[in-house]
Amino acid sequence: MLPVGEDLGNIPREVFDSLYRLGIPGTRVLRWEKEWDNDKHFFPINTYSPLSMTCVSTHDSETLALWWRDYPEEAKEYCHFRGWSYIEDLPKEYRLGILQDAHNSSSLFHINLFQEYLALFPELVHEDPEVERINRPGFVLPSNWTYRFRQNLESILAHKGLREIFCHLIPNNGNNHVL
Repeated sequence: MLPVGEDLGNIPREVFDSLYRLGIPGTRVLRWEKEWDNDKHFFPINTYSPLSMTCVSTHDSETLALWWRDYPEEAKEYCHFRGWSYIEDLPKEYRLGILQDAHNSSSLFHINLFQEYLALFPELVHEDPEVERINRPGFVLPSNWTYRFRQNLESILAHKGLREIFCHLIPNNGNNHVL
């Protein structure tokens, strides 16, 4: 087994050095991979350390939909980075582009919350994006750690559009099976 370090937030430099020395991948959340000390530009995905795991959100963060809605200035910065025009409601093609970026980074692992893929199809997620969030750290809430998929597993597995997206995002080299 290979652990993945949750090295997010205000972490001392020594933690990163220790993880690297021990060969433990760190976590890279696309929207947080910026030059925070200078001009806050986003790092290109091909510059991520291979000894890392890339994702678009975590169990403790907002989903892409909530981030886009609640942090429009950050979403605008990300659009500028990608060469996109900002659109207030996160378009499906932008969401798919962000997921593609996660899958195409130079990280060893690319792991996203399942609901980030399901959100490509509104019928597969809850209407209220708040319900798609798993946890709010620092708050004791009845909604923490109670996330449930809107559709049952059989409906999700039978969804043709979702299958096509996975086949597009995860090339089948004959050694893996998609849904």
